[in-house]
Amino acid sequence: MRYDAPNLAKRFPGAFATATIATIASAVLSIGLPPWGAYDRNLAVLTATLIALIWYTFFTFCALHREERGRLTFLVARGASRAIEFTVKNPTLERLIEFRWRVAGARHGKAIDLAPALGDPVAHLFALMPGEQRGDAFHIAEPAKVPGSQYGAAVQRAEPDQMVLQIDLVWRDDIGGEGSIGPEFYAVDVLDCRVNRFQDRAKGADTFRALGGATLPTLRADA
Repeated sequence: MRYDAPNLAKRFPGAFATATIATIASAVLSIGLPPWGAYDRNLAVLTATLIALIWYTFFTFCALHREERGRLTFLVARGASRAIEFTVKNPTLERLIEFRWRVAGARHGKAIDLAPALGDPVAHLFALMPGEQRGDAFHIAEPAKVPGSQYGAAVQRAEPDQMVLQIDLVWRDDIGGEGSIGPEFYAVDVLDCRVNRFQDRAKGADTFRALGGATLPTLRADA
């Protein structure tokens, strides 16, 4: 999971502009150009101290006026009737968050297109109010059986016993913050639809590719 800090220059443009102007003015007044006279080492040290104080004041201002950071939670779980359910929730108290999500599947040497169930990740930008959530699901087909076998799918199958999902989620909030989750990889048992997240992401990625998963472009909130 990764979070990108909001751009302080966008959130506090007045304070940022004041700090920048004060920094430039302090540097210009201390470099020794006429009519201020020759370079003075002591003055340069005092100027550096002043500049540090300017930015210390700026960041203190930002800290005192900080707002709740946008964030999302994401849950994958087994549902009824061989369904895998996805739930995205905005747990914040005041942030409006827009997000895109993508779930790609790989099973039995083939990539599975799940966009119709979740909405195309490029075309659809969903919005969640504080405390609101969005859920969706897709159904997994029955495991393939061995032709002519006397055994049921629980004993003998014509495909690997798992499929793998790659999940990506990106968002932006109403104060300029951005964040992402993923790519995360989940193994789904094709027999009973049990879902387990790969704690070793590299192993999950390797398994995803081995089962036919494609390398996907980076998902962006502002695409």
